[in-house]
Amino acid sequence: MDEELTWVVRQEAGRPLKAYFYWKKKKNGQLVRSAEFTQSELEIEIERLIALGEDPTQFVRALKKLALSLRSDDADERRDRRLQVTVVLIAIFIALSLAGLLLFFPPGSR
Repeated sequence: MDEELTWVVRQEAGRPLKAYFYWKKKKNGQLVRSAEFTQSELEIEIERLIALGEDPTQFVRALKKLALSLRSDDADERRDRRLQVTVVLIAIFIALSLAGLLLFFPPGSR
């Protein structure tokens, strides 16, 4: 084959996480074609390649990385949510503490 396959998993602004594939000529590096796949599209492409008797190895590797990246994004979202809840709880605690201080020490009472 005179083509070289490379791929990368990334997320563009406002779009879902995808695997991007690029086929380039080995001699001059000229882009021959490209394709992008979401996780479900990549699963279908792997099944298609297997049915055609083609080697799906690079596609399987990209699928694994895509799945791990999605899992990592979910973990980041859960961590962000926990942080938001913690910040709200701290704000409530501070507000209640200040209210308690105002009850015990009302302004202007000496």
